[in-house]
Amino acid sequence: MEGPGFYISELEELERVVSDPTAKATRLSISLLRHITDDFSEELIVGRGGFGVVYKGVLPNGLAVAVRKISQTDGFGDKEFLNEVGNLMMVAHKNIVRFIGYCSQAQSESVQFQGRYVFAESIQRLICMEYMPNGSLDRYIHGKLNTASEI
Repeated sequence: MEGPGFYISELEELERVVSDPTAKATRLSISLLRHITDDFSEELIVGRGGFGVVYKGVLPNGLAVAVRKISQTDGFGDKEFLNEVGNLMMVAHKNIVRFIGYCSQAQSESVQFQGRYVFAESIQRLICMEYMPNGSLDRYIHGKLNTASEI
């Protein structure tokens, strides 16, 4: 059975990985990540950083994940991305957010170039992590809380 651009079994596998703390990270499609982030909706942005934007992804079973859409920057190619994925796969500790999955997928898109529309290939690289509903620890360490009740 298929969903909007992905197989339902892929969504079920993601739900299984998120629900099972012993499950290994899995490869994810851009279609699935678009679906759970409502096409990377501005309303689902939970953070921004030097390497990209982080979105909240919501699964049908109600669980959430953090999806970091990595900016296409010079010096961060396939080798660096695969190295980061490999490092994340080796890390497992109760005090570190869990690595859920990754996506590295080429996509063709229509872009305007010198007054004409042309098709260009772009590489989408994303990292999917455990979602932490209380935000970044940085807020607590560096005293950026609005009120004491946020702790």
